[in-house]
Amino acid sequence: EGAAAANRHDAADATTSKPAVDETANKLDSMMELAFAHLHRRCDQQPGGAQHAWQALLTIFERTILNTHRSKFSQFLVFYMCLKQPDLCARTFVEFLLIRLKDQHQPSITRSACAAYLASFLARAAFLPHSLVLQALEQLTTFCHDYCKSVTVPAKGLTRSASSNVVLGSKSSAAAALEAEASALSSLTAKHQVFYASVQAILYVLCYHLESLLQHQPQQQQQQQ
Repeated sequence: EGAAAANRHDAADATTSKPAVDETANKLDSMMELAFAHLHRRCDQQPGGAQHAWQALLTIFERTILNTHRSKFSQFLVFYMCLKQPDLCARTFVEFLLIRLKDQHQPSITRSACAAYLASFLARAAFLPHSLVLQALEQLTTFCHDYCKSVTVPAKGLTRSASSNVVLGSKSSAAAALEAEASALSSLTAKHQVFYASVQAILYVLCYHLESLLQHQPQQQQQQQ
């Protein structure tokens, strides 16, 4: 009987106790629900509440969320405001990301994060007008084009010299040459990471919107004529 009671007690503990991860996730869900409800009240019930809430939320996004690695949930408060108030928030959010992306005084990691958020928002926010998506893509492509024109092309021969060492040199010298080449390529990637992030953003948006944008362009040209 003692063993049976102990087994029942252990089973009860197993069913009632929750992993710490689940408890934290439940807390986050509850906090997000409260935040959504608060934003809903500010937008629908308080005169001028949407403007003040958006300004505070955008400040919090820049200060806390933007540079947080692998943030998955908090940014949806920003997306929710853009959905509730597209004229006020969506365009402002896109402009904010573009300005920070092109600001050379910002850290590269921040500018790359802006490109990533811009890509995700433009690609997945179905409520955005095509004109806003096109304007953002135009600014992104202009930025990438201007960046390519401003960058000095490095002297050639790095890969050739490394390959020569692999063929003609000893194993140790070949390994050293390959390591030096990999280090140089890694350095170039870090140096131009904002450019790479911007190109990736363009391609990501086009994967979602290329067909609809091509259909929208003739209609826009007809309206202008």
